[in-house]
Amino acid sequence: MSSEPARINFRLYVVTDRHQTAGRALEEIVAAAAQGGAGAIQLREKDLSARDLYALGARLQAALSSYGVPLLINDRLDVALALDAAGVHLAGHSLPTAMARRVLGAGKLLGVSTHSVEEACCAAKDGAETLNHSCPCGKRPSHCDWWHRSHQSAAGRARGGVRGGHDSRRPGRARPV
Repeated sequence: MSSEPARINFRLYVVTDRHQTAGRALEEIVAAAAQGGAGAIQLREKDLSARDLYALGARLQAALSSYGVPLLINDRLDVALALDAAGVHLAGHSLPTAMARRVLGAGKLLGVSTHSVEEACCAAKDGAETLNHSCPCGKRPSHCDWWHRSHQSAAGRARGGVRGGHDSRRPGRARPV
């Protein structure tokens, strides 16, 4: 295992929602996304048990294996470790970033959702490579442009990385597909 996290192209970062697949298998959808140029897939199925999330993650890894597209797990460090996934993305109320980094190790990507400049700076200092920097008012980014303009640089370019090597040309909040 490398001590550096996988390099991810964030130009197209897919966040799953199996309830929005119009009856298609999630494996089919993520494979199509990978074939179409997705740089990473984030498995975000909050209503699944650890066992079911692990099983789905294993199926998605199999579907993605021929494309070389990394799989990240949303807010379940235990499942990410069990799957040997490329990394994990933590919600703001999850484990402390420094603890997650220690458990995850240096060779995996650690993303954190933040809602203030202070949270973003702390997450970066504690080992996060990427941030999902959300507007604190809960509105869509286009409705909160003043906040994003004033906070975007301090947040390390949302979803684009706070360390060198990540594609930060496409700032913005990831949305489920």
